[in-house]
Amino acid sequence: MPYLPLASDRDEIRVLSIAPQPELQYSGKVVCTLEQVSLQDLNPLYKNYISAQDEAIPAYQHFDGWARISRKQVAEQPNTQAPVAVAVTRKKKGAFETLRGLIRKPQLDVNEVAKLQQEESKPILIPSWRWSYHRQLTAGRKAYPCGGPHEVPKYLTATVDTIPIIPRFSWGDFEALSYCWESENLDCEIILDSVLTKVPRNLEAALRALRHLPENQAGNVKFWVDYLCINQKDTEEKNHQVKLMRSVYGNCLAVISWLGPQADDSVAAIKLLWQMDVETYTGDRPNIKALLSSQSWQSLLVFLSRNYWQRLWIIQELVLNNNLSLFICGNEAIPRSVIVQACHFSMENIEIIDPNSQSRISQNQDESRQQPDLHNSIWHRAFTIQRLLALDRHANIDTILDLGRKANATYARDKVYGLLALLPETLQAGIQPDCTPMVSPLNAYTDFANRLLQNTGKLDSVLSWCFYTAENELPSWVPDWRIPFKRHHLQWFKNHSAGKDLKPEWRIEGLPSRLICRGMVVDSIATTGFSLEADGTSKPSDAIPTTTPTHNHYGSIESTRSALARTLDTGADGAWRAI
Repeated sequence: MPYLPLASDRDEIRVLSIAPQPELQYSGKVVCTLEQVSLQDLNPLYKNYISAQDEAIPAYQHFDGWARISRKQVAEQPNTQAPVAVAVTRKKKGAFETLRGLIRKPQLDVNEVAKLQQEESKPILIPSWRWSYHRQLTAGRKAYPCGGPHEVPKYLTATVDTIPIIPRFSWGDFEALSYCWESENLDCEIILDSVLTKVPRNLEAALRALRHLPENQAGNVKFWVDYLCINQKDTEEKNHQVKLMRSVYGNCLAVISWLGPQADDSVAAIKLLWQMDVETYTGDRPNIKALLSSQSWQSLLVFLSRNYWQRLWIIQELVLNNNLSLFICGNEAIPRSVIVQACHFSMENIEIIDPNSQSRISQNQDESRQQPDLHNSIWHRAFTIQRLLALDRHANIDTILDLGRKANATYARDKVYGLLALLPETLQAGIQPDCTPMVSPLNAYTDFANRLLQNTGKLDSVLSWCFYTAENELPSWVPDWRIPFKRHHLQWFKNHSAGKDLKPEWRIEGLPSRLICRGMVVDSIATTGFSLEADGTSKPSDAIPTTTPTHNHYGSIESTRSALARTLDTGADGAWRAI
């Protein structure tokens, strides 16, 4: 299928419309059409609203205020807009805290409203519980938002109440799909712009799930799906679209995450997630213990270990936007906040899940590797997922890089490019993605390390991530984001500064690139301890034996004093002197 060029100066993207019902002539295949639109073509009403907001607030955080403005405008003048009808819970008085004070009422232009009156647009229907759980995620929840889990329709085809949300763009509104390709084998077919098109199996399943969403059934929402909305054969376009991810995911109405089809008792796992979320707010300790002790936790471990959670690109997709986030597995759906609460609950109540788990967690790392157990695995998976879903745009760069290093990516270069949208603008501005097939990560990793040094002015921003191996093609000072990292204790050392106010002196020269630094020789390393667990959840103190040591690494107390003195004392010329 031919793709027309996108206008980069207008932030153009392609969006997908999915036929709400299967068509007999296409034997039930998913039917889609592509449309080129601009993220700059704002609805005049929304543009007016945005102009009244604090410029420092990212676009996705305007959603709550815009939803409230939309509801009020529609209530006062039912025919003055082209509504995106978003379902809202049947609220009980006092069930929610007040929204955060990010909203200022915009001055609405009468002519702009009249113009909108002439436009025709069908409502976008989003289930009520998605809105209510979004509210508790952003404003804090003191009570179960819908009164109880029995009031929450968790299936895609459920009929729910709605409220109107005015489309934010002149061409409507859109949601972005977050999913895992799983395979590049094109073994399924869809109809795209009346052309039979082959796509990966997991994508075809995701499109079927999107087809059933209430907002798609109403016929006005569009979707951004990377595989179809980016010309995969145009490297230049792919390079540009990678740098546009902050705008795409940051401006979408919601991120829809496809976890994959129903499998491995996923229904039981999702039921358990809901139950843990409810018990967090309504249960008492004895009841929780009785309930959870009887659960089968294998299904939850498999659910939390799905390929989706370990995919690198989802990091920025989930961090950039949490409005109305929805996770779909088969025919069941679950909101972001329930997963966050359930993961937290799993970690906090690990001793209920397994009475022996605490002793296992405290075991020596080498021994625990020899004795893997189900419940420690749940703890670590819950920790990683909660850490991911709790991130926002202001997340520490070390946290982002750590998550990225542990995640899976088809191409090594994506360990950098897949996180660009989360990096400080001053850092990402100088990085130009190169999506050429099979390109070596050498240039991407070296360029990233160089710019990280320049942006932070700190050597430890790069060197603390390095783990040298002789066979590696990268310079020794360039972190290799492809390999496991077992030196997380060095990250904790960043809280200290041996050089105090001294600025590091360094330069990069030659090919292959060499990092030339100026420093002081303090001592020689005689031996090292065991590496901390690669999940990064341990501190250096965890590696210190709790029993009284039977020997001194320096040989004697006198040698220890001498080593300390050499560390602390320097001469006037900066040379190290022994006492």
